[in-house]
Formats: sequence, C-alpha cells, structure tokens
Amino acid sequence: MNQSPFNTIEETRESGRHLSLEERGMIQALHRKGYSLRSIAAEVNCAHTTVFYELRRGTPE
Repeated sequence: MNQSPFNTIEETRESGRHLSLEERGMIQALHRKGYSLRSIAAEVNCAHTTVFYELRRGTPE
C-alpha cells in the first residue's frame, strides 16, 4: 500500500481559514445532490465537521 489513510498537509486547508462564499455555495449544492458530509469535505478540502456546521448554520442563497 502506497497510500496513507491520513490527510497530508498539502491536502488540508489552513487551520482557522474561513470558508469563502464560493465554498459555502459548493457545500450547499453538493448537499442538495445527495453527497455525504465526507465526500463534500473532500471536494471542498475541509473537515467533515466544518461541512456539518456549515449545513447546520445554513447559508442564505
């Protein structure tokens, strides 16, 4: 196995950086399409908990 099951530094977003409006919209769109929290997080390059909190908080459209 050459792949590590853990994220590398290059794959994770900078800690403490806010989501952009574009990233928030992407989260909403992927959620409407039925993507899981973890798959959305992989697309947006953030933690799945960030996706959860963003969806719970909601983004005005």
